[in-house]
Order: sequence, then C-alpha cells, then structure tokens
Amino acid sequence: MDIYISFFLSLFISIAATPLVIKIAEKHDISDKPDHNRKIHDDNIPLLGGLAIYLGFIISFLIFIDLDKSTIAFIITSMIILITGIFDDIHNVPARTRLLIEAGCALYMACVGMRVDIGQYIFKSNVLIYLLDFILTVLWIIGVINAVNLVDGVDGLAGGVVAIAALGFAIIGSVIYKDIMFIMALSLIGAVIGFLIYNRNPAKIFMGDAGSTFLGYVLSILSIMSIDLSINKASLFVPVIILTVPIFDTGCAILRRIFSKKSVLVADRGHIHHRLLNLGYSQKKTVYIIYAIAIASLIVGLIVYMGEHFMAGLLTVLALIVLGIALSLRIVNEEQPTVKHRSMIERERNQMM
Repeated sequence: MDIYISFFLSLFISIAATPLVIKIAEKHDISDKPDHNRKIHDDNIPLLGGLAIYLGFIISFLIFIDLDKSTIAFIITSMIILITGIFDDIHNVPARTRLLIEAGCALYMACVGMRVDIGQYIFKSNVLIYLLDFILTVLWIIGVINAVNLVDGVDGLAGGVVAIAALGFAIIGSVIYKDIMFIMALSLIGAVIGFLIYNRNPAKIFMGDAGSTFLGYVLSILSIMSIDLSINKASLFVPVIILTVPIFDTGCAILRRIFSKKSVLVADRGHIHHRLLNLGYSQKKTVYIIYAIAIASLIVGLIVYMGEHFMAGLLTVLALIVLGIALSLRIVNEEQPTVKHRSMIERERNQMM
C-alpha cells in the first residue's frame, strides 16, 4: 500500500512547486508570447511548468524505487531531457540538436537494457536482434517525445492526455506486478494532475517544451516496460493504442506535410486541436473531446491487453494507419484549391501593378 503514496506525494509537490515556478518565470520573463498565428493565447504566459512536473515526479519516484543501472540511467537521461527543454524554452534550441540529444538518451537506455525486445522473435543472429531492438527503441522514444510535444497546443490538453495514458500503464504495471512501472506511472499522474490545476483553461502557466518532452520521455519508457511478448503477444500493439491521440496526430502531421511536399519539421495549424477550434469549439470543449478519444483508446488498449487479443490489436493499429493516410490525403486535397486560389490572386495583383 505504501507505493500508492507516490501518487499523493507527487501531487502535493507539484501543487506546491507550480506557483513558485510561475514567480521565477515571471521574474526572468520566461514566457510564451502570442504570435497571432499558431498560438491561440493573447497574453504572455509563464513557461517552465515542466520544472514543477519534474520535481513532483522525480522526488516521489526516488523515494519509492530501488536504484539499479536502468533506473539510474533513466534518472540521468530524464534530467538531460528536462534541461534541454528548459534551454529550448529560453533560447530556442535547434530541432536537429534536440533530436540528437533525444537519440543519445534513447541509445543510453537501450544499452542498459531498457529497450524494445522484438528482435529475438524475428532473427536468430544476435547482431540482427540487437540492431533491430536498438533501432526500434531509439525511434520509439524520439517519436513519443515529439508526439506529446506536438499535442501541447491547448490549455490542459497535453497534461490530461499524458495522465490518461499513464493510468493505462499503471494498470498494466499492477497486473504484471512490475512495481517500478506502477510507481513511475503513479508519480507521473500525480505530478501532472497537480500541474493541471494551474494549466487548465485559462492557463496560468504552460509546461513548455521542458514539460512536454519530459512527459513524452517518461511515457516512452513506460510503454517499453509494458511490452513483453513472452507473456502477452498483444502487448506489442497496446502502447500504440493507448497513445493513439499523440501518435495519430503526429503521424497525420508528418503524412500531411509529406503529401504537401513540405518539410516535416515545419509547424502548421493542421493538428486535431486546431481543427476542432476552427469548427467553432471552445478550448474547453476541444480538450474534453480529445480527452474522450484518449479515454476510449485507453479502454480499447486495456481490453486488447487483458484479453491477449493479438489479432484485435494488430487490426486496430492497421485501421489507425489507414485512417491516418485517408484523412491526411483528404486534408491535403482540400487545402490545394485554397493555395492555388491564393497564388492566382497574387499573380493578378502583380499584373495590375
């Protein structure tokens, strides 16, 4: 029963730390300033909320876990991810630099044994087994980190989606008696909920890249912990299903930019939350709709896991891929006439001048 205290401890620390972080951010003018384009807030909002989340999480986590090489590696790399995010919030770290740091952290975790374990079921060669597992681990960790980062576009959205997903991993951790996974998930949920008290609309503080990348990193590690094909083959698909909202949104963004022949690193207003806002939904309703999707994904993921429904998990993931491709193509086809129309108007104006 003592490990359940990790939730309450992280919750209280996060609640207490967030106002202090707000004061620090305001004093040093570390804020997210409106750009009247992708950003939908009108005033300067303090950043560094990720620091409050981190403090709530890490203090609780350290109290209740036993240290070994993988947990030490996680503690080190999570701090690196957080510090990189803080520098990004203050000085705008180049995207390629962030990706290299994330890849280095992922590689370090893979080296200490925290990696996707799939290769042994496909290859017999140890070289190929380790090569596949390392590549998948690095790609997965980088992917989840940036997926959560991209979802962070509306007050309370990213934090709520992360808390819902973490609940799923907490349940799985309790079912397979993996205490470290359970404690990690509970500590994360508590820290995020404490922060959401200040981040719900209208937000008093944003988590910033420090928060979104840190949360994505913890979720990526939790999801790797949940995969164990030796006891449950369906576990291979469950992390993708539980993380449907950030993964689907990011996947569609990448496909949309590729189909439009744009750089995948260029931001746009095509994310799920942007489209719901464009349809006239308020920030609160937009968040509630996406929360509902996240909860539905959580339920489906748990059903697949508990029932060990391998084929159901596979078909669900394939359905998401097909749906993502179809939606991305439709959006691109809808936008092309608008772009052509704008270019025609510009040509006509130039001719008149």
